[in-house]
Amino acid sequence: MAPLQKEELRDALKQSQNGKSPGLDGLSYEFYSAVWEVVGDDFFSAMKEVLASAMLPESDRHGVTRLIVKVDGTPKVTDLRPVTLLNCTYKLLSMVLVQRLNRVLPEVITSSQLAVPGREIMSGGHNLVSTIQFINHDRRRGGFVASWDQVKAHDRATTWYLDRVLEAMRFPQVFRGWAKMLHEGATTCLLAGPGGLTRRISVKFSFRQGDPAASPFYALQQEPFLKRVAVVCKGVTLGRGVTSYRQVDEAFCDDETIVGQDINDVIRFEEEMRKFESQSGAILSRTSKSKIMYIGNWAGREDSPFPWLQVVKELKVLGLVLTPNYRTTLSQTWEGVLKGFRSTIYAWKERNLETMFQRAEVARTFAQSKLWYVSQVLPLPNSVAEKIESILSSFLFSGKPERLGLQELCNKTAKGGLGLLDVRKKADSLLLKQLTRMLLKDQEGAYRHLSFWLGAHLRRYLPALMARSAVLHTDPPPYHQYALDRLLDGFQMYGIKATDLAQVSSKTIYTNYTSHTLPDPKITNKFLQVNFPGDVWPRLSYTTLTAGPRQAVFDGIHGLVRNRARLYEQGRVLDPWCQVCPTVITLLPPRSTQEHIFCSCVLVSEAWTLIKEIAARHQPELRGEEDKSIIRFLFPRDRLDEEVTWVVANYLDIAQEQSIARGNKLLAPAVRGRLADRLKAAQTRAVRGLTVML
Repeated sequence: MAPLQKEELRDALKQSQNGKSPGLDGLSYEFYSAVWEVVGDDFFSAMKEVLASAMLPESDRHGVTRLIVKVDGTPKVTDLRPVTLLNCTYKLLSMVLVQRLNRVLPEVITSSQLAVPGREIMSGGHNLVSTIQFINHDRRRGGFVASWDQVKAHDRATTWYLDRVLEAMRFPQVFRGWAKMLHEGATTCLLAGPGGLTRRISVKFSFRQGDPAASPFYALQQEPFLKRVAVVCKGVTLGRGVTSYRQVDEAFCDDETIVGQDINDVIRFEEEMRKFESQSGAILSRTSKSKIMYIGNWAGREDSPFPWLQVVKELKVLGLVLTPNYRTTLSQTWEGVLKGFRSTIYAWKERNLETMFQRAEVARTFAQSKLWYVSQVLPLPNSVAEKIESILSSFLFSGKPERLGLQELCNKTAKGGLGLLDVRKKADSLLLKQLTRMLLKDQEGAYRHLSFWLGAHLRRYLPALMARSAVLHTDPPPYHQYALDRLLDGFQMYGIKATDLAQVSSKTIYTNYTSHTLPDPKITNKFLQVNFPGDVWPRLSYTTLTAGPRQAVFDGIHGLVRNRARLYEQGRVLDPWCQVCPTVITLLPPRSTQEHIFCSCVLVSEAWTLIKEIAARHQPELRGEEDKSIIRFLFPRDRLDEEVTWVVANYLDIAQEQSIARGNKLLAPAVRGRLADRLKAAQTRAVRGLTVML
């Protein structure tokens, strides 16, 4: 074994996540990052001594466990999930061992286990959907999908069985000693109320909760069992002859799913599980948590090989809702995703997000991100996309009578949008990226599935697909037809080459998808003489603008300001007239347009005269510019354009808050004072030096 290097500890620290609760010593990752230059050498020396002696320091053997409730209402003991807080010194050392272990895991774990570096859970989902399609396609025989649950899987894992597995895999004695070291003498205590701790409890056999090594150790422990399952179970065979492929199971950590067309596979699995239980300490959940679903010609069967194995019409596996029918799988899986998306949006609706930029950031980060996992496995149905877009539009344009098309908002800020993601194009780009990723790994099951369904259709681009595997020479079913269409798009329209699959990224695909499909904002067609790329859009990115003024610029450009004239055109009010000016102007009242409410209304006219004068000091050409052009930021840029934009944008923000929302009259001295306060605050934030002459 190579000696520990200081860089290994430093890399582990860089990869650690901030914001995590520390262990009993109270020292966080952020602390070690901040003082690394001071303590790094001493910490490195201490960790070298720990590995040399194969003995943890006393403080790193102890943790504190909190029980997280997994259900609503009063939980049972089985409804509690233990989360253990361990010292960061321990976790950093464990992460170093995991980094070393990860280099060899793909070589020593050759089963269907997906929780291995370089393998992806999405491939497992694809393989299961593909297998169900095959069984439905094979009208001679039916089949089944069975999902198995283990009782407290990680808690039942045993360190002594792990050591036997490591020995059988010929891991060095030194590494086996380090694995034992992480668990010897381990204790924990329960967090009981605010600040209260129970007595120490010895952790005698299971892996430590919260340990970075727990997941790879568990994958190693499961490997002998999964390899036996692959040997004794017949599974489902795609194709015939030497190029056929046998699909038996998909596993992700303790989630094990088997497929087959021989019901005796279920019995064989249970027999192998009993042998594994006797050696490892694992226990199969012989309750309703283990389930079987019949498909193809067997759909509708109610019999079960075991009284405790529940027969169901759907299975939740690897983040998907699998059913005997592809269309139902598609709709039910996406309905679940849509529910989570809608809940996230509604939760954020209750918060005071004043600007569309803020709401767009929330939508991208917290809501749209919920769509992307399933998008890599299943196509996004149009009906679901329409609902997502409706929810997004309502959220983004909250309180605004005027709306832009969502695709306009998907433009980058430099093109007048909010940088929102086009959910349809993003979903397609993620699916295409996942397909290209699976085509790179010709030794894995996903490649063999794709070659079976699509090899004959892609032989022009990927001749190896036909040479390596059994190939179906008919039109593929709906799932793989959609995958074929996306791949052909990539090869024919976007220049993807078989030799460059490794360089393909979802970001590049998305850019290609949207470069010619996202429409220019409608406002560009209304003012054809305006140079939007050079003069207008850059103003949306000025760093001197805070949230409110930045939104004022966006609203001004796109004409999203609430005004009575526009409401009248929409049939939402009885007349378009300003409701303030008639008390002063006895003739025909002015229309309450965007220009009027900011420039000529009696509530703001004095203040606007001041603002226009300040703007002209910085850019004299604005003296002859129309008010409408200024408040919509359609005028040409000049050397002090950022100062002019800052003044006008802050004025619009103040006017929106004071006169439009509250009906207060804006006086020039008051506006000058507000601008001075905001300018001082901007300088305090160390924003680029503004040379505003108030």
